Amino acid sequence: MREVALQELVLEFQELVKQESKLIEKKDESQKLTIIKSDKNRLYERIEDEYKFSNRIKTWYDSYQGLFDTYDDFLMACKVIFYETILKYKTLEQRVAENKTLYEKGEIKKSKIKPVGNGEINTFFAYMLRNKMVNSFQATQAQQRNPKVCCPICHKHVSPFKKHLKEDHQEYFEEAWNEYWGKELSEFEQCPICGASPKNMFDHITARHPNTIYDLFHKEFAGHIITEQDYSLDYRYNNNNEDNEATLQDMLSNSGEAEIVDKVAYKKMLGEIWQELDADGQLILPCLLAGFKRQEICNRLNWDTSKYLKVRTSLKRNTVIKNILSVQ
Repeated sequence: MREVALQELVLEFQELVKQESKLIEKKDESQKLTIIKSDKNRLYERIEDEYKFSNRIKTWYDSYQGLFDTYDDFLMACKVIFYETILKYKTLEQRVAENKTLYEKGEIKKSKIKPVGNGEINTFFAYMLRNKMVNSFQATQAQQRNPKVCCPICHKHVSPFKKHLKEDHQEYFEEAWNEYWGKELSEFEQCPICGASPKNMFDHITARHPNTIYDLFHKEFAGHIITEQDYSLDYRYNNNNEDNEATLQDMLSNSGEAEIVDKVAYKKMLGEIWQELDADGQLILPCLLAGFKRQEICNRLNWDTSKYLKVRTSLKRNTVIKNILSVQ
């Protein structure tokens, strides 16, 4: 019952915020706006008390204290995230209604009408908190790995430099590729490095084989340093292996070939997957990640083809591993 009461307070708060926004848009500075602001502030305090915000936050501090200098800094960040949570919160009924509309428009499958989760405010807040903290951590790590530098081509200060080079200087990439291979990028139907036939060769090369570009850059701008990650997913990528299936590392990206998984998330993800593997799975995974083909794996592990297919199929159909990959 306490959850129901809390949800009602949150919905009432959202309504007051809407009313306040409308009056502000109309530049209405009447007494009505003052009353709404006062009611909104009092209601927010009630929501914090009902949720027991102060007590709950202490339990989250154990998980995220490494990201903050003091508890007060953490508390301030949580207050901002909690405020955003109650503004964005939707009840299960609201989410079902929205999903039905999307289903009727053909935008989602029928199986997606029922929302994921229990619909409680605490669950949604935990989700928001985790996302914000992880994003903040990754942004901090990215800034440390990729500080702003002056691009020697356009003389702008940019970060990350590799992304800038790809997005703002595509002509440089194409020129470097032409010099490297003596042939324009558009003339290749298959990647000359790995044999893959991607839909977008430019995205494929910049994601999977960027060193063909960076090697030339190093020669032309010897004094300019391009920071390199100490890991790579470019494990002899081959989309044309013998059983015509993408190898496991091809699933280890957030949005296809254009975006490689962040180092921290990548290592964490592999650790979670490793815990789900049996003995045979732990033998085959390093081979798949190294890009070895079926016959090479069978020779290395002294397996016959039937065992290879059985273990690999089991790995691909493991629902727990699929879930781990889907949330990265």
